[in-house]
Amino acid sequence: MSVDRRHRGIVCLLLLWAIGEGLRPSLKAVQVPSPSAPYSVVLITIDTVRADHLGCYGYRRIETPAIDKLASEGIRFEHAYAQVPLTLPSHTVIMTGTYPMFNGVRDLTSPGLDRTPLTLAEMMRQSGYRTAAFVSSFVLNSMWGLDRGFDVYDDETNAGSGANGHPSLLERRGDRTVDRARTWLDSHSGQPFFLWVHLYDPHSPYRPPEPYFSRYAGHLYDGEIAFDDAQLGRLFARLRQLKLYENALIVLASDHGESLGEHGEGEHGFFIYNATVHVPLIVRLPGPSPGPLVIPEPAGLVDVAPTIAALCRVSRDVTQTFQGHALAGIAKPEVARSAAPAYAESYYPRNTFGWHELRALITSQYQYIDAPRPELYDLERDPDETHNLAANQSTIAATLPEELRTLEGRYTNASLPQEPNAVDPETLEKLRSLGYVGYQAPRASGNSSVIRADPKDKVQVLNQMLLAGNLRSQQRYAEADEILTSLERSEPKLYILGFEHGETLLDWGKAGESISEFHKALTL
Repeated sequence: MSVDRRHRGIVCLLLLWAIGEGLRPSLKAVQVPSPSAPYSVVLITIDTVRADHLGCYGYRRIETPAIDKLASEGIRFEHAYAQVPLTLPSHTVIMTGTYPMFNGVRDLTSPGLDRTPLTLAEMMRQSGYRTAAFVSSFVLNSMWGLDRGFDVYDDETNAGSGANGHPSLLERRGDRTVDRARTWLDSHSGQPFFLWVHLYDPHSPYRPPEPYFSRYAGHLYDGEIAFDDAQLGRLFARLRQLKLYENALIVLASDHGESLGEHGEGEHGFFIYNATVHVPLIVRLPGPSPGPLVIPEPAGLVDVAPTIAALCRVSRDVTQTFQGHALAGIAKPEVARSAAPAYAESYYPRNTFGWHELRALITSQYQYIDAPRPELYDLERDPDETHNLAANQSTIAATLPEELRTLEGRYTNASLPQEPNAVDPETLEKLRSLGYVGYQAPRASGNSSVIRADPKDKVQVLNQMLLAGNLRSQQRYAEADEILTSLERSEPKLYILGFEHGETLLDWGKAGESISEFHKALTL
C-alpha cells in the first residue's frame, strides 16, 4: 500500500468513526494501519496551561493560532486531566505512563525517578529512534532522572543574567528552547526521531516579552501562553520546511493548570480542582488531516506514553510497565475500552506542611475529592466546583471512594518508601526561587490514624507564607518578618514557619535571632 493510500485510509476510517458516533467520537477503536516507515514523533509539553485558556477550548481573550490549527487537524480531548498539579511529578507520569503511587515521584520532596520503570524515551531508542529533549526549567533538570533514554537532553537554564539563584537563571525562555530544537532538527531530519520540547513561560511570575506584555496587559498569564504559541508556530514552520510535519505524530499537552485565585489558590500544586488538573491534550496523527475530532470522555496524562508507543508499534515486550492506556483505542480494537475515571492527587500539603493529602477520582460527570471533609461535584452542572454534593448524593459519595481505593491498590508500588526522602538544601533553594515552598515535613509519630488538617482550612496560611517569601526576595524583610511572626502565633506547630522565619532573619542580617527560629523548627 502506498503512503498516500494509507493516509487516505486513516482519514476515511476516522471520519466514518465520527459519523457513526453522531459526530461525538467516543473511545472506540481507531485502527491506524502499520506505516511503511516509522513515524517521527514530536511531544510538546507547555507548563502551567489551563485548558480553558486556549482558543480551541473556547477561550476568547487569547490568540493561539498555532495550537488552534493543530487542534483543527487532529484529535482534541475535551476532558484531559493531570494526575499531579506539579511539573516534575506530572512529567514523570507523562514520560513513564505510570501513576505517582507507582513511580514514587509525588511532589517537590521526591528524590526523582529511580531506575524503574522504563521511560518512553528508552522504549523509543530501543525501537530505533533518535531521541532528543529540550526542556526549559530546572524542575526538569537531568538530576531528576527524566533524561533516561535521550541521546540529547538539553536542560541548560543558566543563560540568563541576574544574581545567583534568581529565577531567570533557573528557566529558559521559550524562544531560546525552540531555537535549539530547530537546530537539532536541521541535522536529524533524515531518520525517525522522538523529540520532546518543553516550554515553561506560563509558569509564574508572568512577564511575557513584547508585544505580548502590552497586548495582554491585565491578564499577563494569557500573554505568556500566547508567546509560547508563537514559538510553537516557529517549530511547526521548521518541520514543514524540512518536509516532516505532514507525516509526524504530534502530541501537545500541558502538565497542569493554574488556579488564578479560584478556591483561594493563587497558582498550583495545593488543590486538585479543575483549574489545576484540567489540561489541554491534542493528538495529530501522521498524514493528511481528517478534520477536527473531539473526544468528550475523560483521559489522563498517564495515557500519553501508551498512546505514542501504540501508534509507533513499540513492542509490547518493553511496554509492560504502562498503567495508562492508548487513547481512543488507537492501538488495536481489542484494547479499546470504555471511558475510565481519571485519577488526580496532591501530596504537597502533606509532605511539605504535614497537612492532609488530596486524592480525586474524576468521571464523565462527577469529581470526588478524598479529604477530611470529602467533596463531590457535578461537573456537568457545576464545572467551577462551587457546590459540594457529598452530603446530598450519598450513593455516589459512597461508590467513588471505593473505586478510588481500588485504583490505588491496583497501581501502588509496595516496594517504594512510604515517606519522601530528604532533598538537599541547594535544590530546595532553587525550587523556592521558582515560587515553591519545598521543605519536607517531619514524619508523624504513630501510623495513618494521625489527624491531619484539611488543606481547605489552610490555604490562606499557604498564601501568607508565599507572600512572605516574595517580600523576602524583594529584600522587604520587615514586612516578611511581620507576616511570619503573626503566622507563628496562629500556627505554633507548623515547623516550616521556623525555617522560613530563620532564613528571613538571616538574610536581614539578624543571625542571632535566626538561630533561635531554626532551633524552634528543629524541635517541632
